[in-house]
Amino acid sequence: MNFEVRRVYSTEAARTFRAFMEQLIPSEKPFGTEVWLHPHVECYLVFIDTEKAGMIVFQSDAGVAATFEQKELPSVPGQIYLLFGGLLEKWRGRDFGTLALNWLIAIAKDRKNTDRIVSNIRPSNTAAERLHRSMGFVKGHLIEGYYKDLPEDTQVMVLELANV
Repeated sequence: MNFEVRRVYSTEAARTFRAFMEQLIPSEKPFGTEVWLHPHVECYLVFIDTEKAGMIVFQSDAGVAATFEQKELPSVPGQIYLLFGGLLEKWRGRDFGTLALNWLIAIAKDRKNTDRIVSNIRPSNTAAERLHRSMGFVKGHLIEGYYKDLPEDTQVMVLELANV
């Protein structure tokens, strides 16, 4: 199977992401279009063969988290903050998550002055935590009541690129 990641830029892409995100996590209200169009947010679709299989969205510079009231996860120079990464259910458990995270790590390592990747996951998403740990991420702090839809906490996970 062919695994490919493609960057998406336009307003139409932002709408596509919102609809696609609703398929990935229907219990959550998706970010507004303004997040996808922020100049420091990079949006990518994951394709397996020719099918849309997932998405990866991250901030690549300081300032984005503060812009969208994510004060619990401050923007720090030298860090990539993974806003969202996910695969549709039919593609999970088949090593495509590992490919996607390896892709992001390679992107981060290629960028000057990028020292770490920061992600946050729901503690109930044990598969995501296992994947992050298998890739070298370690637990950071826990933010209580982060997700408003269920209410659930978020576990911050950090990968220091010097350790990879």
